[in-house]
Amino acid sequence: MAGDWIKMRADLLTHPKVVRMMSALKADKFRIVGGLLSVWCLFDAHSEDGQLSGYTLELLDDMAAWPGFSQAMMSVGWLISGPESLELPRFDAHNGQSAKRRAQESDRKRSVRKASASDADKMRTREEKRREDIEEDKSSSLSEEKVTKKYSDDDFRFAEGMLKSVLRVAPKTKPPSLEKWADTVRLMREQDGITHSEMAAVFRFANQDPFWSVNILSPSKLREQFAALDAKMRGSTHGSHQRSSGKSWEIDHDDTSWLTGEAEGSGNGIPGEPDIQGDAGGMYGLEKPH
Repeated sequence: MAGDWIKMRADLLTHPKVVRMMSALKADKFRIVGGLLSVWCLFDAHSEDGQLSGYTLELLDDMAAWPGFSQAMMSVGWLISGPESLELPRFDAHNGQSAKRRAQESDRKRSVRKASASDADKMRTREEKRREDIEEDKSSSLSEEKVTKKYSDDDFRFAEGMLKSVLRVAPKTKPPSLEKWADTVRLMREQDGITHSEMAAVFRFANQDPFWSVNILSPSKLREQFAALDAKMRGSTHGSHQRSSGKSWEIDHDDTSWLTGEAEGSGNGIPGEPDIQGDAGGMYGLEKPH
C-alpha cells in the first residue's frame, strides 16, 4: 500500500491534457480533476508498481462513476490498457512509496534550508549586535579616557569634596560620575575663568542658603547659577566678610584632612562636616591662608 496521500501538480487545472479531456468529455475542469484524483488514488492504494491486474477500461469507468473517462485518460497518455491490466505511466515519479519519500526528503531539505537561513540571519543579527556593543564600549571607554586626561587632580579633589557636602544636604542624591563632575569643574576653570577659590567661596555661600543649598547639588548647577550666586554673595554681609581680609583662597596640596574626615567645620553647624563653609580650612584642599 502506497499511503494515504498523493502528489498533485499545482497547475493541474490549467494543464493542456486536462483541457483536452474537457473537450473530449464536454465537462468542466473541476470535474475532470476530480475524476483524475479518484483514479490516481485507486492506483496509489492498490498498486506498488503502477499496474492494476484484472482491471479493464469499463471497470475503471465504473470505479470513477464516469463512462468514457478511462478512454479520455488514454487519449492524453495518462493511462495504458493491457490485455489483463491497466497501467499508469511514470507511476514512480508521482505515486508510490519512492515518489513520496523523494517528496518528503525534498520538503525536509527545504525546511532545513529555511531554518538554516533563519538561524544564519539570527546569528548575523547577534554578531552585528555584539560588534555594535563592542564598538559602543570602546567609544565609551575612549570618552571616559578623554575626560580623565583633561581634568586635573585638583578638579577631581574639588568634585569629591563637593559631593561630600551635597550628601550632607541631600543624602539620597544618586551617586554621580565624579569624572564628569571633575570635568565640569575643569570647564569652569578653563572656559569660564573661575578659580577653585572662587568656586569654593560661591559654593559655600549657596550651601548656607536654605533655598540654594537644595538646588546647587552638582558642579553643573553651580556653573549654571554661578554669576547670580556670585552677585548675591558679593551683596551679602557674609560675602563682604569673606572678602574683608583682601586675601585670596589658595589650593593647599599638602592638606588632605577633608579627605580623611579629620577636619570639622562650623559653617553650617553639622558635626564632622569638612569645612567648606567656615573659616577653618581643608575642604577640597582649599585653605584660607593666615
